[in-house]
Formats: sequence, C-alpha cells, structure tokens
Amino acid sequence: MKCTTLNQPIKLYEEFSDKYRSKAQQLCEHLIEDTNNFHYSSNQSLELMQINNELVIHFKDDPSQYIHLCQKPIGRISGFYINSEKKIAALLTQMPKTDFYTISLYELKKQSANILLRCNNVVPQIRTTYHSIYWINKSKSNRPYKLMMANKCGIIEVYGTNSEYDILSFVCSNDAVIVIRMTHGDNSRMLFFDDFGERDTRFREITASLPIDSMEITNTLLYAIVNNQLLIINFFNDIHDRQMIQSPHGFIPKSLQKRNGIVYVIGRLSGDSAIWIPSLGQNGIWKAPPCGVISFLGFQDRFPVFCISSPIHQTQIVTGNRKGFLEAVSSTPNIHCRKIIIRSRDQTNIPITLFYRLDSILEQSPILLMAYGCYGIALEGAYDRLISYVIQSGITVAFCHIRGGGEYGEEWHRQAIKNNKFISINDFLDCTKGLIANNLCDAKRIGAVGSSAGALVVLSAALRRPDYFKIVQLSHPFLTPELILTNPDNPLTISDWDEFGYPSSSSCYDSFSPLAQLRRLPADFSNQAPDIWITAGKNDIKAPLLYTEQWLNSYSAIVPSAHNSVFLQLLDEGHHNSDDSLTGGCLSTIWLLDSLFDTD
Repeated sequence: MKCTTLNQPIKLYEEFSDKYRSKAQQLCEHLIEDTNNFHYSSNQSLELMQINNELVIHFKDDPSQYIHLCQKPIGRISGFYINSEKKIAALLTQMPKTDFYTISLYELKKQSANILLRCNNVVPQIRTTYHSIYWINKSKSNRPYKLMMANKCGIIEVYGTNSEYDILSFVCSNDAVIVIRMTHGDNSRMLFFDDFGERDTRFREITASLPIDSMEITNTLLYAIVNNQLLIINFFNDIHDRQMIQSPHGFIPKSLQKRNGIVYVIGRLSGDSAIWIPSLGQNGIWKAPPCGVISFLGFQDRFPVFCISSPIHQTQIVTGNRKGFLEAVSSTPNIHCRKIIIRSRDQTNIPITLFYRLDSILEQSPILLMAYGCYGIALEGAYDRLISYVIQSGITVAFCHIRGGGEYGEEWHRQAIKNNKFISINDFLDCTKGLIANNLCDAKRIGAVGSSAGALVVLSAALRRPDYFKIVQLSHPFLTPELILTNPDNPLTISDWDEFGYPSSSSCYDSFSPLAQLRRLPADFSNQAPDIWITAGKNDIKAPLLYTEQWLNSYSAIVPSAHNSVFLQLLDEGHHNSDDSLTGGCLSTIWLLDSLFDTD
C-alpha cells in the first residue's frame, strides 16, 4: 500500500503544498505552551520544583527548607507523595513511549534523599498515611496483585492475591486503617486491615457479597457506593455499624474521592459530570458544563469551590451556592452549545452535544462527529485548543453520546458490550442520519473522528455507510479485536474482555470489527470511500502498530483507491504518552480543515 508515513512532527505528505505546511507550523506555534519550567504541588504544605535539571522539595511552612530529591527522571511525572511525618517520599512517573508507571521511593534526610526502591509496572494509585506510603504492584501478566507499603520498617508486602482475584483499589486513613477491594468476575471482597505503622498485620472480612463500586475513608468512617447508594460504615466503633443513604434525584454515583478530610462523590447528572458532597445534603450537587469536567477544591468561607472546564470553557475556578455557581461561567466567545436528542433504530434517545459558531448556518456548514462509546467512559474533557480552533474555523463539532460510553451510568455502558457491541456502531450511524434529516449539517461535508477503542466504532460505521462520511480521522486506533484480544502476549486486562467479549473464537467479533467488516463492504464502496487519516504510535502497546498495518494491508488489497485516500502518520509516542501529540495534532487538523472545506 502506498501510505505516506510522516516520521517528523511537522512533515507533510507530498500532496500538501507549502501553503498548508506553513499553516500547520503556524497553528502549532500559536497553540504550543512553554513546558520548560516544572512545578508540581502535591498538597498545601510542600511543592516539588525543578532547579537545574534536579528535583527539589520545598516546604512552604519553612521557606528556607529544601530537600534535593533526585535528577529529573526520564518520562512524565504523574504524581508526588509524602507521608505525614515527612520521612518517606514517592515519585510516580510514566515511562516514555509506554503506558507503564514506575514508583521511586526515597528516605528523606535533612537536605538530601536516599533511594529506597524503584519498582516498574505499578498501578497509578498511591496513598499516604502518617507513617507509610502504599501502592499496588502489577504482575508480569499485568495483573494488579500485591499491595505494598514503605515506612521506617522497610518495604513490606501488605497483601498479595492468588491467581483468581485482582486488587481493584484500596483506601487508607491517616492512622493506617486500610480497606482493600478485590474482584474475580462477579465476586467481590472487601478486607479490613489495621497496621498503625507496625509490621504486624491483621485482616478482617467486611463483606464478600455487596457489589462495591468505589470506596473512600476518613479516620472513623468508611464510605462505599453500593447499587447507586452511599454506604457508610463506622469502623471506629464497629465494622457492622452501617447506614445506607439515597443519592440525590437523578444523580448516578460513580466514584468517591476525599479532599481535606471531606468525602465527595463523582457521578453523572442528566448526562453530564457532577459532584455531590453528602455532608451538604441532597441539594449539595453541582454539574460541569456540557461535555466538560469538574473537580472539588475545598471550602472557602463555608462555600464549596470547584475547578471546571469543557471543550469550549477554559479552566476556571468557581464558587458553588444553592443555585449553581456564584460567578458567571465564561466560555469561548461567539461559540454556542446546544444539546439535541436523536431517536435510534431501537427507539432509544441518543443525546448529541453540538458546538458551533454563533453566525453559522448549520445546514450549510461542515460537521465533525466525535464518538467513543466504550469502557463506560463518557465523551467529555477539559478545554481543547484544537477543537476550539476547528469550531472557530466554521465547522460544527458534534459529541455523540452513544451507548457503550458512561454518560448515563453503568446501564448505558452495559447496553453495548460484548455481543451487543455493534449497538455503539448503530447509534453512531443513527446520530449521523438524524443530523442530516434535521438539516443540522451539510450532508456532503461530514467528518468522523475516533481514538483508541472509539476508532473501532467510527471506522466500522464508515465502512458500513461510506456515503455518509467525506473523511475519517483515527488516532491510535483499535481496529483488529480478533487479533489483539486473542494474543496472550498483549497487555490485556479483564476490562478488555468485559467490553468486547472473551474470545471463544475470532468470529465472535465479526459484528463490530473493522477488519471483519472488510469482507462485507457495500457493492459501490470504492466510489464512495471516505479519505482516511490514521495517527499511530510506533511504541503503542495498547494498539500496536503491527495490527494497524495489518488492517491497512487488508484494506488496500480490497479497495483500489486506497493509495490515494489513506494517510498514515507515525509518532514516536505510546498510546497515552504524547510528547509530540500537539504538533502531530496540528498537522491532522490542517488536513481535516482542508478536506471538509473542499467542496469538490
């Protein structure tokens, strides 16, 4: 296949003129941020700083105190943690060009630090207590199987599972009261562990039957989400002292978090991300902007303070009250947001969030459809400079909240998994059809975007109905489930098989696999085939380049026009570790704009 490979971040395929090369370079320079200065605050009392390529801990309560930690490590710093007595510190890094995390543990001295341990392939969840730091090790087969602890006594294995159970998560109070949540299929266990900084460990079973979705802990109470309700256990008095609290009306709880001793619930409300603070009662709930994110920062003058953002809302701090937010939430000027409902072929309401310029005439405007629809993950995010640029250029952007995602809780996700994964594809096609039928776009200028597992949904839809789409843009695509999920050497997890089904045979993926779809393309596909741009990572372990190339070779053998319509961009990054993702994104964005505004 004559795919054009782009090995450099700003290097265009031959057909691009100097005008477009210049545009991509200008866009990159306009959007790129200065990342030379590093500053990471782990809590209110200290911060991690980079000085002359060295990481230094600065204690805010004693401005003269600095501890030289280490040379700046290779990879991205994902977190910095220190126990309450300030004796042990942990640095979490994501290794370059991989999706593996490494923890480095240090014993802190007066002005320096000694390395205690460096452990590769850990779960990126670290907790601290007064004496200790805790983390979860993964096995060679990528299973989270050991809860580890570091304190003045050394490095200790707190708990290790057998081959059946995985450690999903753990929580701990400052007094080292720890609860471990494990799972094996539909079976779950919660173990209660009390150590108080000593080597001796004692475990007690809390429950072996309740379907626990998330946990959090204070010094006296354990919080857990059970069947969309909040379970509170007073373990300080008796682990059997329990009460169940109903969630606010319409709120779907997903996970528990804690900040400054206050437990809060992250969930969904009317399809959007929301936060509920149980201590404020049933009305203590706040929503993010459409398709946006929200995080709780704490209280100020008895009012909750939040950080919010969305694809068109730059990050901003707001104060909550009973009616919403005290401050006006500002979005990108001249961009409008609108939510519509499309009826699917099985009569399910599928929401779509539209972002467009206020002066746009929608039926005459090109549109870019985005979808994910996998793993119960909602299609949303923080401010995105490239998306904002696309909208301001005159293209409508449509976030399609299809089943398989997490916009409306786990039930929304479960409707499109395993043998029903094809429902995600049907929903995406129905969204496209509905937008055309309601004159919300120029039907001849429709683009589709999907990344990772979402690329499977988007590409399968385009292969079934090529007449709908002018272009398809895929990023780090997952295109060959029958090959990836049946190879035991790939870093698979239980969630992968829960999503797409355990491979009893490769044919079990035929209803949704883009590779299988090549065997049943529409008769006139070659004349209708959309242009395809694929961005892939040379070191992507989740969606290996080998499998993307296999799909491309199969496609080119069937579609004669592929050598003129498919473009492959290679980046050095892994799946989520994107050192050159902005520059690469500028290039694909210029291609997208050029394609959708081309009326030929």
